[in-house]
Amino acid sequence: MIEIEHLKTKLDKADLRILAFDIETMKAPLKFPDARFDEIIMISYVLDGKGFLITNRNVVGDDVVNFEYSPKPEYDVGMFTIFNEKTEKELLDRFFNHIREVKPFIFVTFNGDFFDWPFI
Repeated sequence: MIEIEHLKTKLDKADLRILAFDIETMKAPLKFPDARFDEIIMISYVLDGKGFLITNRNVVGDDVVNFEYSPKPEYDVGMFTIFNEKTEKELLDRFFNHIREVKPFIFVTFNGDFFDWPFI
């Protein structure tokens, strides 16, 4: 007889690599951001519980240093690793190079399908 493992047991062992991200953009007053001329200011993301922030120094005035952040006790992210890039292109290169390196299985966003991904 074949022994069948419970699905939860299999999922507990799965290395799902989850990346949750959000972008912040420039925009004209009282306008919606437009990727044709507005720049991405920063991309923040959490990958398997580790936080990252990539800034666009073309917009952000000073280098941002690593910092600790946990929005709630149950979301103990801890230290965020910061990458200060000179341009929006370098910001995007850094983000996609990290994605290619870690190959996440699941992407999580808030309104990503209708704003973040199309803007990027």
